[in-house]
Amino acid sequence: MPRKDMPPRRPPPPREPPGPAGSPPLGKQIHDSILADVRRRIARSPGGHLVNGRLGSLELRLEVSLRDAAAGAERLAAELDRAVQRFVDEAVEAAASFRPGRAFCHRCESAGCAHAAPPGPRDAFAGYSPTGVPRWTDFGQLCLDLRHPEIDRLYDETGPAILVQPVDGPALKADLLPEFHRSARRHDVAGQVCAGLFPIPGLPDGERGVALTFQAVVTERSRGGRRVGLNVLGGGRGGEEALGAAPPECKPWRGALLWAQARLAEVSRGAGAARTADASFDRRVAGVLRGMARRIEADLRGRGRRTRHAEERHRSGERPTRKAIDDLRAAATDAVLVDARHATLAVLGERGRVHFFAPEGRLVSSVHYTKDEIAKRMRLGWWRPATQAEVDALRARVEGTTPPG
Repeated sequence: MPRKDMPPRRPPPPREPPGPAGSPPLGKQIHDSILADVRRRIARSPGGHLVNGRLGSLELRLEVSLRDAAAGAERLAAELDRAVQRFVDEAVEAAASFRPGRAFCHRCESAGCAHAAPPGPRDAFAGYSPTGVPRWTDFGQLCLDLRHPEIDRLYDETGPAILVQPVDGPALKADLLPEFHRSARRHDVAGQVCAGLFPIPGLPDGERGVALTFQAVVTERSRGGRRVGLNVLGGGRGGEEALGAAPPECKPWRGALLWAQARLAEVSRGAGAARTADASFDRRVAGVLRGMARRIEADLRGRGRRTRHAEERHRSGERPTRKAIDDLRAAATDAVLVDARHATLAVLGERGRVHFFAPEGRLVSSVHYTKDEIAKRMRLGWWRPATQAEVDALRARVEGTTPPG
């Protein structure tokens, strides 16, 4: 029995009527509806295929009016529509700015047009034309135009050098007409590093190597702030596939590339909340590009020292290629395979050793593969068994004799 001095109990608030049996919670309904809307918009977008399956998260700040239901719902729908469309546009623009191997074309507003890819393996990005079309030029000509101090070494037939040429961002867009400046601000090439010519297996006949352009591309966020990423341009017709399939040991720029990508990600995080342009942002991006150029050159010098040391050991009889030659001599015919993608012959040695020889008898590289890795390459058709004639010709060229027949 309740005491007389106690206040009367308040009745419990009325419960909301339950939804249909089995209906999901309100939060899940909202989430699924927004996700379905995003996917529909991406499917309708011309560049939607670039981001489909690689979406991040959509941040929303919405106001729900509980006084005027009709007007509140209208405002909420309009704000939600703008937020979702802004998210889709930014995702497509970011993907279009960073198409691997392709520059952004301001005239076509895309990186998928015919202007965006370098015409050939030796071509480097040389800036924009007045109408925003990417310009490509032979890497040697670019170094000559910019007065690289070691340009003569690029054409040394006995041992051509790999040159590194930084290029400032303002020089790349100096010729743009005023009407393309707004597009250039949204997809701004802050600077780049060109390097070449890298000898890559599998290039078309007559090509001595491939030139690469490492671009720092800055994009604006719709709500303010900037982000920067590193795009790698190169390959061109006939060289893009060879570049993608080249083994890691043929890519001396990889260490510098990974370092620069990590540093630029830090720069983006620091500038993400900025509403206006910051001079320190530009200085940090330029510093990363200079650091990348130094690292590529340092890696190349280190490889050069290792190559000279290997040559000395070769002349003294302690050459590391002796094991490759011994494995070739001892290999059965079915232990020699043809790698058609890289235009080399793979010789299987003991303990997982694999030696890659060019058809003229030059040793390209030696690596270790497991039995499963070798079987996978055979299964995918990357490698095929060599014929007896191909094995005899390789041995003859390595030994400096005449092949049978």
